[in-house]
Amino acid sequence: MSLSAKATVTPDGSELVVSLNQGIVRVKLPIELTNKELAVYKRICIGKATKEIAGELGITERATKFRLTRIFQKLGIQNRHEILSMELTP
Repeated sequence: MSLSAKATVTPDGSELVVSLNQGIVRVKLPIELTNKELAVYKRICIGKATKEIAGELGITERATKFRLTRIFQKLGIQNRHEILSMELTP
């Protein structure tokens, strides 16, 4: 069974909606992210690696890591695993 995942942002920008094979998860966005940061954030939430994200967005891995660092700073966290363990709402 392959994992199918898609992430979108609600029109008001308050939630990230992640659709997985098993169902839908809504992640409250606690902060405002730039469009570039949001593009990276969405991919982190569905488990993409830095290299995959860079390839999908057509940017360097260094630029991807920079955006990740900015996201971590805004969220007050240290790594991508903390993003994935943030409070989820059904």
